[in-house]
Amino acid sequence: MKVVFLDRDGTINVDHGYVHRREDWEFTEHAVDALRGLRQAGFALAVVSNQSGIATGRYTRADVDALQRFVTKLLDDAGVRIDAWAFCPH
Repeated sequence: MKVVFLDRDGTINVDHGYVHRREDWEFTEHAVDALRGLRQAGFALAVVSNQSGIATGRYTRADVDALQRFVTKLLDDAGVRIDAWAFCPH
């Protein structure tokens, strides 16, 4: 299986700094179309991210999980499936 690993902040979403709330989420220009194209080309999609805001107490793992569920729903509605999410909380 071919897999593309994509960094989250600055690649899929605009990096406003410590993005962890729905209201701060903004896809980068053409991100959804690019993800869709990768899927159509036969790639599985994995999103990886460094979420150091957890370690510094800015937000919690639950906040990151909730945002991932929100983004997954947005992408599902757009016809794009993310196969895996992973983050480092340090």
